[in-house]
Amino acid sequence: MTSKKELYETEIKLLRTELKKLRDQIRGMRAQHIKDMAKLKEILDSPDDLLKSSKSNDKYPLQPIGFASTWHQSKNGTPRQGCIAKSANGMIDVSAAPKFHSGFENPHFSLDGLTEFSHVWIIFYFHQNSSDGRNFVKTKVAPPRLGGDRVGLFSTRSPHRPNPIGLTLAKLVKVEKSKLYLQGLDLLDGTPVLDIKPYIPNYDAPAQSEEDSVEEIKVPDWIRNEKSLKVLFTERALVNLSKMPLENEFNSHQDIKQAIVEVLEEDPRSNYRKEKCSDKLYFFSVDYVKVTCWFDEDVVEVVKINSIS
Repeated sequence: MTSKKELYETEIKLLRTELKKLRDQIRGMRAQHIKDMAKLKEILDSPDDLLKSSKSNDKYPLQPIGFASTWHQSKNGTPRQGCIAKSANGMIDVSAAPKFHSGFENPHFSLDGLTEFSHVWIIFYFHQNSSDGRNFVKTKVAPPRLGGDRVGLFSTRSPHRPNPIGLTLAKLVKVEKSKLYLQGLDLLDGTPVLDIKPYIPNYDAPAQSEEDSVEEIKVPDWIRNEKSLKVLFTERALVNLSKMPLENEFNSHQDIKQAIVEVLEEDPRSNYRKEKCSDKLYFFSVDYVKVTCWFDEDVVEVVKINSIS
């Protein structure tokens, strides 16, 4: 039978063990406190570093306010800017946007008054940029119009940017509930739209006062002197065209032909295709119309037109 003395000795051992643990914890807390005070002193002595650190940790969350529905199912044949393919119609639906703000339960209200403007800016995300690491962002790029010469990234409209955000101007045709119907839209189908802003000439076009009536708008020669390609159609292609069904936005076969010409005359090919695939056929689609063509210097010839089944 255990005596009281043995019980007391056992309890004393347990208490000593607990006391040792407490002392170890206090030593650890004291050491951590010294480190924290040293770090705090370092930060207070260098407020600029604190600001820099704060900025580096900032997050800027963006969510789409809607998605685009367009003719362009792939990058091939998608115009570089909507203004050069005025037949390219599209639609943006803001009701598909996530409800990321408590006051945004009725997104169609956000379009109220927009029909008083003729054009809108569309800010969007290049969602089909390659993300496998091969197309990493470069500080100098080769625009297709420069024939392989390189310029700084920010002097171009390359989609491969540190923040893959694009900007385009489109004509506003109409607004129906939560949907904007647009003309001259150069977005891929399904493109996430980040923002919509009205085009206001007083703000968006360089001002020209009476005293300075001829304000020089500077652009490089490789943009100013760009030439359009001559677009030809083979007899076979014209026969194909005459048999095409008229659907969606196309009211005549001439409408289809005009849409094809608008895409091709500004040469939608990348530098890679111009250099490595110049002897190969080029394929693209305009809505439900699939087009086969080939390029030869300043001429492009459409050789086949058929429906996408």
